[in-house]
Amino acid sequence: MIGAAAGRFGVDPRLIMAVILVESSGNPLATSPAGAAGLKQVMPSTFTGMGYDLRLLYDPKTNIEVDTRYLSEFLEAFKEQVY
Repeated sequence: MIGAAAGRFGVDPRLIMAVILVESSGNPLATSPAGAAGLKQVMPSTFTGMGYDLRLLYDPKTNIEVDTRYLSEFLEAFKEQVY
């Protein structure tokens, strides 16, 4: 799933894995007090705002895809200046 999202959106798979470990410790059912959900702690409004079905918020494949797409947009906006 990570490799597929990395290839599709041009994001280093190590960065995707790092986000997963920091955000949810690898727990696909993690939910933050603010309402962020899943492996990559995506906010429901971000999920639906990107055109995804909210019923898939906790689906690992979809959660990784949505946040990797979102992350790729930030990387492009900031010209991949990851520190």
